[in-house]
Amino acid sequence: MDPEYAFRWMLDYNLKNLITFHNYMRSLLREKRNASDVQNDPASQFILEYYDKKNSVNTFLLAISFLEEMLILIWKRQMPNDPLPKGSSILRYEPLLKKLGLDLNNLPCWGVVKDAYLLRNCLLHANGRIHLMRNRAEIRSCIKRHEDVLDVKLEIIAISPLFLERCIYAIQELIEKMLIGVDSSVKCNKG
Repeated sequence: MDPEYAFRWMLDYNLKNLITFHNYMRSLLREKRNASDVQNDPASQFILEYYDKKNSVNTFLLAISFLEEMLILIWKRQMPNDPLPKGSSILRYEPLLKKLGLDLNNLPCWGVVKDAYLLRNCLLHANGRIHLMRNRAEIRSCIKRHEDVLDVKLEIIAISPLFLERCIYAIQELIEKMLIGVDSSVKCNKG
């Protein structure tokens, strides 16, 4: 099997598996919530709704981790003599993305990915509590940009399935753009 084809297949397959897992869990939780023994039990309804929200958060975090792993793999392929960038922000991969020919200022998916990383950090380091973060104003601006699909209650961020979907599409688009850049650099190196 062609290594390039295998790499592309793996990228697509793994991201689709995340989506399938999320949707399958939502379906199971919805089915359980609609069961006759649970419909009249407010405590069970609350717990199932809580699990549904956590399912979206967990899938969101997995998708961000997946993207980070892809960035590392592509960095190692494109810049094998350069050490991996230090830091915790997605911005540390800008040199790679620029080397692949991506115009980040004119790439809407990049804005969504950067916002996703802000929210990821808040979820991981402060359990979604905005007031515990140093960059509260930046997070609030991010929330405003996505207020149509983000849930915020009592200054706590919850990832909605719609925001998750927006992030998945942005990750898919970014990966596609990166792979076009990888293809271009391979052709240049061969030519």
